[in-house]
Order: sequence, then C-alpha cells, then structure tokens
Amino acid sequence: MSREEIPEYNFREEYEQLGFEIIKLEYFYSLHSIEERTNPHRLKFYALIYITKGRDTHIIDFTSHSYKEGSLIFVSKNQVHAWGKKNKIGGYIIFFTEAFLYKNQIQFNDLSYSYPYNYNLYSPVLQTKGIITKVFTQLIKLLYNEYNHSFKNIQEELLQCLLRVLILKIQDSTPSLINNASKETEALFVEFQKQLDQNISLTRNAIDYCNMLNVSYHQLNKTIKTLTNKTIKAFIDDFVILQAKRLLADPTNNANEVSYALGFEESTNFSKFFKKHTGIPPKLFSDRLIK
Repeated sequence: MSREEIPEYNFREEYEQLGFEIIKLEYFYSLHSIEERTNPHRLKFYALIYITKGRDTHIIDFTSHSYKEGSLIFVSKNQVHAWGKKNKIGGYIIFFTEAFLYKNQIQFNDLSYSYPYNYNLYSPVLQTKGIITKVFTQLIKLLYNEYNHSFKNIQEELLQCLLRVLILKIQDSTPSLINNASKETEALFVEFQKQLDQNISLTRNAIDYCNMLNVSYHQLNKTIKTLTNKTIKAFIDDFVILQAKRLLADPTNNANEVSYALGFEESTNFSKFFKKHTGIPPKLFSDRLIK
C-alpha cells in the first residue's frame, strides 16, 4: 500500500469562518471511514473530545492513551493523532481555533502552553467522575444545543462564552505539577518551550537557550528536571525527535527535508541522531506508519 500525504484536517468549509464546531461522535464516525480515522493525521486547530459511552485508545504524537466513559481528550493544534478501531463510542467532539477562543479574551492567550494543551506537562486525557462528570456533561450538552439552535446574530458570542466556561472549568481541575513546582518554575519552563518552538531549526545547544532566557544553566536545568525529570539536553533531544516524527509522518517529507527543517547540516547526521534515540532509521519509522 503506498502512503499518501498525511492528511491535515481543516474545518468543513461551511464552518471555517466561524472557527468552531461541535458534533456528536456517532455523526463524526459516519463522516470518516475507519481507515481515515485510524491513519495518523494532523489537526490545524484544537480538539476537545468528551466520551459518554465506550472505551478505546487514542494515539497522540505516537503515544497510545486509554479512555473510557467520562474521559476528556485534548488534541492540540499541529499534533499528529489517530483514533482507535472501535466504532461504538459515544460522546462529543469540539473543534475550535485560537482566534475563536481568544477574541476579546487576553487571558486565554498561549493556550498551547497551559493546561490542558501543554503536552510536556500534562496528560492529554482527563478522567472525570461523580459530580464532576455530570457538570461536564451538562456544559457540553448546553454548548451542543446552543450551537444547533441559537439565533445567528448572537450565536458566535454565546458559543465563545460557553467554550470559555468549559475550558475554565477544565483548568480548575488542573493537576498539581511534579514536586508541587512553583508558578515561577512553570513560567520559566513555558518560556523555554516557546524558545524551542521558535529556534529549534537554529540551535540545539542548551547554553544558547540559557542565554535567550537570561538564566544560568543550573537554573534552567533544575527547572526542567523538576518538571520532566530530564536534563536540558535530554529534553531538547526528545523535542527534536518528536518534531522529526511529526514531519516524517508526512511522506512528502524526505530525510533531507526533515534534517534541514530541524537544523542538521547533513542528513546523515540526522539519521544517526534519529536511530540513536529511537533504535530505527527514519525511513523504517515512516514505513511502519503504513496501515
């Protein structure tokens, strides 16, 4: 089976301008074949999935996560994900853009770096139970009903408010950071993540990131070890591997293009780096994504 270009999912045309959509999972499954769902694909927006029936696994950035009734699943923009093979799953899926959520709401900026979408700090699955499950069920049902029945002249603002309430309620359930790290520690880590996102094609040198952040190697290394149990170097290496996997999941990207995008001067150096950290060469990783 030949691999086609990895799908990048945008909104259905009629919802693209709004930047928001909520549908039942049963309907979503009817729109996409099992092959479409289970093959890795990348979203260009955020997704929030709420499970009301069934259990399965969901692959996010090549890691499998189990879910069941009451689970909330968070897929950040640009993450590569794939659905499990079971069909009898009930619930809702919400798609939204930053622009839709952020409008007139400065406090929601940097959603990718906060709970629940910061994948370096938090699990992408939140398991609710008891009264909390009932609260989320009511909120999401209200959001679904308003999406389908609101008058158009007030719909956008109403949906924005309800989505913000939902996310604020999720953030109210934010799990404690490792070792009860301080807000200052988390803030420095987030700034480090931002610098990595912006500069990984330019440098993988830990000292360069210390200089960008105007902190000592000891301070940054301690921060990263506190939150991830990794050294700066190990964290940067893992970050590069994840970006490489995301790029390699698209068969239109060859090893030369991936190595260039990640700042390697020679593709052979990239191949050696990838194999050292994954145990397999880049091409074999790509081939194994074939269903």
